[in-house]
Amino acid sequence: MSKKIIFAVGLSLLAIAGCDSDTTTEPNDANAAEQQEKKPPAKNIITVAIPESAVNVDFPKGWYENPDEYPYDLQYFSKNQRMNTGVFLYDTGDFAAEIDADAILALQIEDLESKRDNFEEIQAVTKTELDDKTVTTAVFSGEKDSSRFYYKFAVIEFIENPDQLAVTLQVAIPSEWDKSKPVLEAITESMVIAAVPETETPTEDTGE
Repeated sequence: MSKKIIFAVGLSLLAIAGCDSDTTTEPNDANAAEQQEKKPPAKNIITVAIPESAVNVDFPKGWYENPDEYPYDLQYFSKNQRMNTGVFLYDTGDFAAEIDADAILALQIEDLESKRDNFEEIQAVTKTELDDKTVTTAVFSGEKDSSRFYYKFAVIEFIENPDQLAVTLQVAIPSEWDKSKPVLEAITESMVIAAVPETETPTEDTGE
């Protein structure tokens, strides 16, 4: 990600702390009667390649990219706009040696806390060890513009490529959390380093 390589190690903390800024997109709470999406079966997903990276992520069918300008490497909305996922990708070499997944997560949380009212922990920090990645997660609630939202923070470390790090911020509506949570978890856990297609060695023309 060329746009992120420009900041020096000394600015890395500021870059991470600014992940949300004031541009977090809260879900549309206007259609409270609209049914919340359930965790989709594998056949009802779309695989999206994050621009300028080797990372792919799966979204439920019907999710779509934010049509407006956004600060993330990728941001997608649910079909009914009641959930969204923003993804930043970083090269770990841009961070100071002491900055690990827990530190990055803490900086994200601290930054958003400064921009929301009544910010409270809903789920303490947890680590999920998968075959190809480690996902560090925490969930908080906060209020903005007289509405309350749940904010799911996650840092994804790829075993196959430890130089690549994904940071996500996912937003959902509290009353629908039981249905939203597995959908959002499936999105973060779907992130993979895309396989590079093998190139065939051209057959030499011997003229025979």
